[in-house]
Amino acid sequence: MSRRLNPQLFEDKTPTSAEVEIPYSAVANRRLEEQMKGMRKSISHLESLVEVLQSQMAQFITTSDKRTEAFSKAISELERSSHNQDLELARKTRHLQEQLAERRSVDAKTEAMVDRFNMNLQQFENKLMTLQKVLSEKEMTLMSYRRVIEQIVDEVEKLKASRY
Repeated sequence: MSRRLNPQLFEDKTPTSAEVEIPYSAVANRRLEEQMKGMRKSISHLESLVEVLQSQMAQFITTSDKRTEAFSKAISELERSSHNQDLELARKTRHLQEQLAERRSVDAKTEAMVDRFNMNLQQFENKLMTLQKVLSEKEMTLMSYRRVIEQIVDEVEKLKASRY
């Protein structure tokens, strides 16, 4: 909306026929004064409302600034806490990975030892079975020798008995 300056402010004050003052009556003057008083009261009431609004706005701005600062501090603390937790988690993860690698190494060594033990045990069992076979064969041979010796002893006794 464009504003225009009142041309009457800058011109010579020569009354024209339309601008000639018309005298008001006393009643109209009183009515006009009452309206002006009412407008002054409205203006002062509006001014007091504006002051109240300004003080409320100032309080709101102060409260908002305090809340914003508190939120900012809380966010900073959360970020710091999150960063520290991330570092701690990374440290614990590395530690667990190191332990896991060490356990895998120990497990591999243990498995190698168990494999060697099983292989030695298998070899021992094979040798034991071979020895048992040999022992069985020797026992068989020994039993056959014992039978032969018993037969010889029987023969010798028969010969002795036949000589006497």
